[in-house]
Amino acid sequence: MRGLMRIELDLAADWGAFRLNAEGELRLEGVTALFGPSGSGKTTILAAIAGFRPRIGRIAVEGTIWQDERRSLAPHRRPVGTVFQDGRLFEHLDVEGNLRFAERRADPDGPSIARGDVIEALELDDLLTRSTATLSGGERQRVAIGRALLARPQLLLMDEPLAALDRYRKAAILPLIAALPPRFGTPVLYVSHQIDEIVQLADHLVTMRDGRITGQGETVAMVAAMDPAVTGRFEAGSLLEGRVIELRPDVAMVAIGIGGTHLWVPDTGPAEMGERLRIRVRARDVALALEPVAQVSIRNQLPGRIMRIETDDSPFAEIWLDIEGQPLRARVTRMTITELDLAEGQEVWALIKSVAFDRRLAAH
Repeated sequence: MRGLMRIELDLAADWGAFRLNAEGELRLEGVTALFGPSGSGKTTILAAIAGFRPRIGRIAVEGTIWQDERRSLAPHRRPVGTVFQDGRLFEHLDVEGNLRFAERRADPDGPSIARGDVIEALELDDLLTRSTATLSGGERQRVAIGRALLARPQLLLMDEPLAALDRYRKAAILPLIAALPPRFGTPVLYVSHQIDEIVQLADHLVTMRDGRITGQGETVAMVAAMDPAVTGRFEAGSLLEGRVIELRPDVAMVAIGIGGTHLWVPDTGPAEMGERLRIRVRARDVALALEPVAQVSIRNQLPGRIMRIETDDSPFAEIWLDIEGQPLRARVTRMTITELDLAEGQEVWALIKSVAFDRRLAAH
């Protein structure tokens, strides 16, 4: 069962060019990502919840005040576990010693989290006798997450824990993090400015910009509606979800069923029949046609309907499509709209190259 935690925030700070003004209620369930560009205030909010910013406003968790203008719980009295970018392991202890340290200081009122379950979930068994100095970056972060869990926290805070890892090590650890809330019942608040991490990992998304919380909701809906100013227009896009309906191991491809149509994507899994996947599609990777295009290398040609067209003074336009009930964003030129005579309500075809997908994302 996934834990649900409500956190009320009323935080304000002014440090030179940076101004924080974050207020509202966060509903944390499963993995919740705190996302925004660098300098938007994500880490400051995480630090305040952890107890490292005691004088910047009020925090109440499930109605219990953790800090306000009169008082503040010390960090070690807050039922949270924190994982930082660098892991911060105890170098004089081996891996098992790091885990035992957390167990000895575990919150007796925290969730029931067994050492063996943590070791299994994070694949730590072969590391227990290792010195922390011999661990790779990915191994260090897995140990750091395990140590945080064994303190039996009611909330797990992660501050860009994979920032120093390459994409292959990230790909190995992200599914492990995604599996923590359903297995241990501890919600995760995960800070990142990498949209690819967020869409693979998060059930819910809280967006920030210029020190303010700008929105929150389910990840799929939030990514679809996200202002390109948050991601950058180059990375703006949407998510499509479906189940694997065909496997082609001979060419390392899988077909994902989306309503009555399907999407071919590279299989980097390997995938399993019936597995539910979430695929991120960048708006810049979507082309439009008035009818299916024959004798072309683009495998994915999805029928859809134009829901709305957004233009400004730039040469470009954002077009929102309905693909079997799921939103898909396309970025085209205004010239395209004129030449194809595109209009809201019109039936079109979305063309997406399979090579536009650099990985498949489990819809956990």
